[in-house]
Amino acid sequence: MFQIKSEDQRLKTLKRIEQFEQQIQKIQKEGPARKAELFSKALQGQIEEFRYQIGEFDRLRTNGVGPFQGNHISQIGPYLINARIASGMTQAELAKKIGVSQPMVYKYELDEYQGHSLDVLAKVAKALGVRLDVSGYQVSKAAKYEPGKLKGAILFFLNRINNVYLGKTKLMKLIYYADYEWIQKKSAPLTGDTYIALQHGPVPKHSDDVLAEMEKQQWIQCAKTKFHDYDQNRYIALAKEEQKFLTHDELHHLEEIAKRFEHWTATQMSESTHEEWPWLTARVGEEIKLYDARQNQWK
Repeated sequence: MFQIKSEDQRLKTLKRIEQFEQQIQKIQKEGPARKAELFSKALQGQIEEFRYQIGEFDRLRTNGVGPFQGNHISQIGPYLINARIASGMTQAELAKKIGVSQPMVYKYELDEYQGHSLDVLAKVAKALGVRLDVSGYQVSKAAKYEPGKLKGAILFFLNRINNVYLGKTKLMKLIYYADYEWIQKKSAPLTGDTYIALQHGPVPKHSDDVLAEMEKQQWIQCAKTKFHDYDQNRYIALAKEEQKFLTHDELHHLEEIAKRFEHWTATQMSESTHEEWPWLTARVGEEIKLYDARQNQWK
């Protein structure tokens, strides 16, 4: 997920909000009412996300991060990024303190410090004036793919937000964010599926097989539609079986994802995933690493 990490990014984000609001006002004045409504909803979702991130940046600068309270090594990276933001230190200033280049710190934060040694984490923590005790932390375990969870997530999104924006491309991005953000909460992906970097962003490896199986079970139906000038594969839910596969906490998590991205277009969601480290560290056609599970440890 996009995060504001500097005052410059904060100012640019405020400018983006201003530009989006001007675009909304213009199309509301000049465009057809229905088109203006759809356009406004799509941009409003992005504006709300930008405002949320500005609020998070301001909160960190005002209140600080407090002591580290995670119980898993994968939580250290986001904490260190937040600690730098809270301190007011730039990436260049941190780089000077730990004896590396600014592009190296940029890379650390792009990766959320995943894959870097405990020595690096300790050095950064010391430079930022925060304490870490990593001796008892868990390490990532290999994820177990659970097709039922993938089916449940698909059904949830189709039943919850099946509007004009929800073609196959957006559906795959919703599943990606469900997995990626569940890792931040629970240190494991929700579905356990592997992700592949395709042209429009990350896609679950087993998604086509699962969608075909669900059609055969008559749980979903695929309709060929048009969205503006684009061909769209739009799936319709024929069943409500998501609670069979998902826990209450998992359903609540999916609700948060659905609410945030309800009015985003597939293009907006694809562009959002393209700004994040899992996508940036993979080539098209390659497997995307949400975290390094192969060695069952951080290197």
